[in-house]
Amino acid sequence: NAWLFFGNQKFIDDFLYQSEWQRWHKLGLIHKTSLAWSRQNPNQKTYVQHRLLENAAELWQWLQQGAHLYVCGDANHMAKSVESALLQIIREQGQLNAESADEYLDQLRDDKRYQRDVY
Repeated sequence: NAWLFFGNQKFIDDFLYQSEWQRWHKLGLIHKTSLAWSRQNPNQKTYVQHRLLENAAELWQWLQQGAHLYVCGDANHMAKSVESALLQIIREQGQLNAESADEYLDQLRDDKRYQRDVY
């Protein structure tokens, strides 16, 4: 199973690889998609970390079943915010303290299940 979380500024201008992802969805290569558009609605900025938190329970189940996480994009803001959201999900859904949540995420890294390509 593959679950794509994708974020960018506006749906019309910034939905990169949209046709490819739609094709992969039809082929069953992507099973679920959660999109975040930070500049689509001027009254509410929605980022990938918001989508992660909205789907916390299901994302935790995926992790428990062996899911891999790949984060790609801005290192200064997005990657840090996504990692913070992941730690929150691990703490809350796994009922772990902060130290145990850090260890869980470190284990995901060691197992090559949490990888980042950030710039």
